[in-house]
Amino acid sequence: EKGLWGSRYFVREAMKKEMNIVLKLNYDMIARDGENDTEKNKASMTYTKANAGIETITRQHIDEFGINLDLDYRASERPAGGSDHAPFAQEGIPIFYFMAAMHPDYHLPSDELDKINWEKMVNIIKIGFLNTWEFANSDEFLTPQE
Repeated sequence: EKGLWGSRYFVREAMKKEMNIVLKLNYDMIARDGENDTEKNKASMTYTKANAGIETITRQHIDEFGINLDLDYRASERPAGGSDHAPFAQEGIPIFYFMAAMHPDYHLPSDELDKINWEKMVNIIKIGFLNTWEFANSDEFLTPQE
């Protein structure tokens, strides 16, 4: 949790080895509810703006599979931030990244299992899986950035 050392190292070494990384899916803090999440189904999905189709397929998957999520879609040219997706985005690797909410137990021993919203977490993982499946089986959505 200190300064994204692991993801920075991974990306740096991958670039040296000229590995072809086409996508970074990141889940961060997906199992808790925010203070204003009265429906207990809110989360955000940040994604690389060049892959705008990701929002469309996410909405389709939510509708098609009846997934109870209210996502805030956040498109960005190069998504930044303090999570492991950032070093990938800095190198022009397309990302999509889910986060449910900041909470008062962040990085504290009081962040315990009984506070997890299991349904929300599973629904976010389902959407991540469905989107990754879509990416893996289509050339349409993967647009590396220069």
